[in-house]
Amino acid sequence: MYNSKKNGNTTSKPSGTIGWGIYRIAGQIPSLEAGGMEDTVKNFKWKRIAQDKAFLGMILAGIVVLTAITAGIVMRGSDAPDRTDLYAQKEESEQGTAMEESAGVPEPSWEADASLAPDATSDAEDPARPAGADRESVEASQAEESLPEASEDGATAVVLNFGETARMTWPVAGSVLLEYSMDHTVYHATLEQYKVSPGMLIQAEPGETVLAPAVGQVTEVGWNEEIGNYVVLHLGNGYEAVIGQLDGICVAQSQYVTAGTPLGAAAQPTKYYTVEGPHVYFRLNRDGVPVDPVDFLE
Repeated sequence: MYNSKKNGNTTSKPSGTIGWGIYRIAGQIPSLEAGGMEDTVKNFKWKRIAQDKAFLGMILAGIVVLTAITAGIVMRGSDAPDRTDLYAQKEESEQGTAMEESAGVPEPSWEADASLAPDATSDAEDPARPAGADRESVEASQAEESLPEASEDGATAVVLNFGETARMTWPVAGSVLLEYSMDHTVYHATLEQYKVSPGMLIQAEPGETVLAPAVGQVTEVGWNEEIGNYVVLHLGNGYEAVIGQLDGICVAQSQYVTAGTPLGAAAQPTKYYTVEGPHVYFRLNRDGVPVDPVDFLE
């Protein structure tokens, strides 16, 4: 070790390699006497303050952002229209449109079109019209009963007005094989059982001409398993005649016939009436309910 003078102070320096290395390292540490430790503390405080300021700045920036978002939401909420007001405006708009449309449609005027004017005759003035009856139903009924088409000879109009006092002619001239009976059962020989009979069986020869019993309109031409080929005639006032067990039907649906008009020929009986033999099935309905044809036959 040796001594050296610097600024009037005597400094001892170690000798040797190891001692010199330790001296140089220690020389890098600031001297307490020269104020090195105080500078180190001050630098540390300023760095800490700088870090705290950066942290506070981040907090302030976050507060500013949240405030801006909250203000935007409030402004949007204040600018949004009230739903109740929207519904009220929509309803008022629809009512206004409906009033405009109704105002734009003119009321029908009978004076504008004479063909659309109702009949000048009131129900009270027309004794033939039922009291309180609907005008359209009455007119439809009158159109149905008073046929506009002519009869077969083209001379007179056909009018359907069958009633309780009306009379029919026999479709064929034969004896009654099975009578009408809805009040009590009668024996059906082919079926070998007793049952009601809504119509009557009139004996006929196969091929014999079958005639219309009254004035009427053909409303149906058909076939079923029990009565074979048949024709339904509308006679008016709810009456209709059903003539079955026919062959070679010569009338068509909607055709008008008079009493004595050929409808077809008598056919062989169906399997339901083989024991009874060849015949014509004859049934009369009033408002869809079977009635006794004998009460109306001449």
